[in-house]
Amino acid sequence: MIQRKKYTFFLIVFILLFSFLAYQNLTPYIGIHLAKDGDTYITDGFSDLGWGWDSGIVNGEEIVFIDGETPDNNAIASNFFRIEKAETITVKRDGELITYDISGSTALTAQYIFYFVFPLAYFLMNLLFSYLLIKQRIEKQSTSILIILFNVISFCYISASLNTKLILSGELLLPITFLLAPVLFIHFIFHYFAELDFKWVSKKVIYFLYSLAVIGSVLSSLSLTLSRSSLLITFLFIVLIIILILLNGYTTIKSIQAKDSFRWLFYSFLIALTPFVLLYGIPDILLGKGIIKAEIATMFIITMPAIYLYLLASDKLYQMKLTLNRLPYFSLISLVPALCITSGFYLLAEQNQTVIGILRFFIITFITIILFLSFKGYLDRALKTNLFVDYENYPNSLYRFSEVLKKLTTKDDILKSAQRELREVIKLSNLTTVSVSKFHPIVCSHDKLDAEFNKKILKNPLKIGQVIQYQTNLMIIVGEEQEFYYAILGKRTRKTSLMSTQQNDWLSALAYFTSIALENIRKLEDTINELNNLRSKSKWLSKLLFNISEKEHRRLANDIHDSFLQDLISLNRKIHDIQTNTPNKEHQLQLQEAEEEILDIIYTIRETLHELYPAFLSEFGLDSALDELYSKFRLRCNIALDVNMGEDVFKDLGEDHVLAVYRIVQELLTNATKHSQANHIELIIRRENRELLILYKDDGIGLQEVNKNDYKQMGIRGIEERVYSLDGSIQFTNNNGLSVHIRIPI
Repeated sequence: MIQRKKYTFFLIVFILLFSFLAYQNLTPYIGIHLAKDGDTYITDGFSDLGWGWDSGIVNGEEIVFIDGETPDNNAIASNFFRIEKAETITVKRDGELITYDISGSTALTAQYIFYFVFPLAYFLMNLLFSYLLIKQRIEKQSTSILIILFNVISFCYISASLNTKLILSGELLLPITFLLAPVLFIHFIFHYFAELDFKWVSKKVIYFLYSLAVIGSVLSSLSLTLSRSSLLITFLFIVLIIILILLNGYTTIKSIQAKDSFRWLFYSFLIALTPFVLLYGIPDILLGKGIIKAEIATMFIITMPAIYLYLLASDKLYQMKLTLNRLPYFSLISLVPALCITSGFYLLAEQNQTVIGILRFFIITFITIILFLSFKGYLDRALKTNLFVDYENYPNSLYRFSEVLKKLTTKDDILKSAQRELREVIKLSNLTTVSVSKFHPIVCSHDKLDAEFNKKILKNPLKIGQVIQYQTNLMIIVGEEQEFYYAILGKRTRKTSLMSTQQNDWLSALAYFTSIALENIRKLEDTINELNNLRSKSKWLSKLLFNISEKEHRRLANDIHDSFLQDLISLNRKIHDIQTNTPNKEHQLQLQEAEEEILDIIYTIRETLHELYPAFLSEFGLDSALDELYSKFRLRCNIALDVNMGEDVFKDLGEDHVLAVYRIVQELLTNATKHSQANHIELIIRRENRELLILYKDDGIGLQEVNKNDYKQMGIRGIEERVYSLDGSIQFTNNNGLSVHIRIPI
């Protein structure tokens, strides 16, 4: 708690100091250089981001007054031969005196972007990063150094602007922050990995770098012997030592996880500094001028907090639970490209742009990128089940197959979909579905099988997920009935000896997915037949069937969770370990894509398990479970949902009633998502006398007249059966949409 208060205090100090510097930074950068011809001051060059560049003043013009005084009485003009911190400038042109007002000029737009907007945006990103560290209560020495590091870089960024304008605070602060920033970085690296029990460099080296930075900054601040070139040389010398230290550490570290974090931290350092060092620092020392402006080169330091935020979110930096909602996440990753596009627009525009115009363009670009990312996510989800799958792209295939299974309602469609995956992913041909008897040596197939292959099939006991190969023939067991197995038979287009381990794992997973889907269809068929036979005879039997069904759902969910889901998680960890040890960049990218797709599959399976058995219901109660259901519904679709529930509406409800209400509401919302085409839904749940009343109303296409045996209407029929099993009544009405009126005695 004390540590957290200390962090908060320092952040407040940083905010106040930065606010003071930002206020000073509103002073326009004039950027006019002077020369003295006798007693006359004349213009001798203009900085391209300064006000003077587009002011209309030209080289060789006499400066008569600066703020109403002669240049000799202006300290900056007489000492530094520059014009800065002025409000008016009077020049002599063709015998006439012309006065320019600086503060009201539109030529200041570019410098406000580079000297004010970018430093402010960078400081806000660092502030967010520091806040996240403090909020998660990561009380380590490396955390303190990291917070100081990012704020020192922020002050370095804005003090560079102030130094350019010859403002004293910037002239004093720039050398200190400029040389201390890289030393703080290596100091953070040292402590971070020391906390992980990895030390490869002596503290004396860190102290030496601090001494070098302090001496250099003091000499520069006192204007003794350290010129701008000397300051750059000192900085480059410190950076070179740090790079050598990091390279030594990277080659020494053994832990795979620590090495991965080390690599990312090293990358952040290189990405942030390489443009400045190679395109500005070294050319400025050797040639007297950088290849690109310092203002452009320093923009790349904005990548550091972005990379560190990624490391936090992926547990590669500190073990912390960091979750970002979709909008904040898209906003963060849209910020950098929006700033870059806006900068390019300004630099390439033929006419000068006003601050308002630039700001308007940035906002439009920023929002457009966010909308594009949102739309891309929608397309990924909508089209991933329909578009092709790359050859041997196993994780993507499983994701697509799982999504397709949600929409299939017949056994033939399920088997055809499985054949499609086999055809596209491992290039099997001549695919057909066969039946293999459990009790007799018979394989039922339309095509004649190779005799040796037939013997191999019948030689050993079969089980779901088993793969049988003979020459180019391949068969996989994908489901079972009481007396036979479902199997898919095909031929391989390439004559290889055996399937790889990865291919066998994928085939087994595909078979289990198919088996579960076939089993669900069979159980649904049996359940519907039983319901049709027994509904009119016994309501208690309907209730019993629902209880059995829920228990079966729970068993199935537990089986999937404890077996296949854990296998997928283990496979994901193996892929991650392989990726971190693979030197080939192309293979690393492919493995990273595979890892992300497996995570998508894991998320889909967990959502499916939740639908099979809502564990949230038993842990937190019906109110919380329904609230979570409403939140997920609003997140997944664009239908407005208004819910009105009375107070204590679920008080003293029995377990059967609680589960029935949850399933009824769940199925109403699921049916609305799939079939209603509605824009608005109203849901009312309240008590009237000794009855629970559920009213549902949408503005969609209503309930269509369909065959009662169509499984697309199983949800509606399930709702009816649940209501009847509790001695309730249900009424469907088509009136500008679907209305459902349910009464359940309690």
